[in-house]
Amino acid sequence: VCCPLRLLHLLGILTIPLVGCVCTSQKITQHFAMEYVEKVKKALEPARKQLHDFLYADNQVAHFVGLAADKVGFERVNLVLATFFGLVFLLLLDNASVLLATLVGTIYPAYMSFKAIESPRKEDDTQWLVYWVVFAFFSVIELFSDTLLFWIPFYYLVKLGLLIACMYPSRKGNLSIILYNSAVKPFLKKHEQQVDETMDKVADVLDTNVVAGTTAAATAAAADAKDE
Repeated sequence: VCCPLRLLHLLGILTIPLVGCVCTSQKITQHFAMEYVEKVKKALEPARKQLHDFLYADNQVAHFVGLAADKVGFERVNLVLATFFGLVFLLLLDNASVLLATLVGTIYPAYMSFKAIESPRKEDDTQWLVYWVVFAFFSVIELFSDTLLFWIPFYYLVKLGLLIACMYPSRKGNLSIILYNSAVKPFLKKHEQQVDETMDKVADVLDTNVVAGTTAAATAAAADAKDE
């Protein structure tokens, strides 16, 4: 009987320091986690302040977000952040990611293009024309490289971030203007003559076929009418 009791006593003596080490380790981990969270919050504070200033400034986005925030009873910054993280969650789902990225990249720019057309200012026209040129240019590239892009982790999440950066209203320019000036414009300038010649040939072929088809249809109709 003594041996088992001594063994249990020895195990108890060894277990007490082990439990103490585990508790100490948990406290240290919790301390570093809280310290890391505070550092992240401090680092993101300037971005949050910039977002707050933008959402309460005099612009179309702030007006739209303000209406939505009043409807749901959220503070504007919290509404935008909640919407953003909700979109991120949806983008992690394969079935929703493609549709969501496409909708975000087209609906808001289409509405803002409508506003630009109706506005007397020229600057917003140029901004959204540049966006659509860049959008079309990289959509064609994506079409032919879809097999490779499929293997990039969280590709559509990255795509959504790039689209938002391309449509972000900024006086200093957004990503679409940077991409246009650095990639799209030089490429199109270099191949502008070849593209124009190809488009002229295609237009000539279409004109010839349309005229021939129209003439044939008119002749057939006249023949049918004569037979009747």
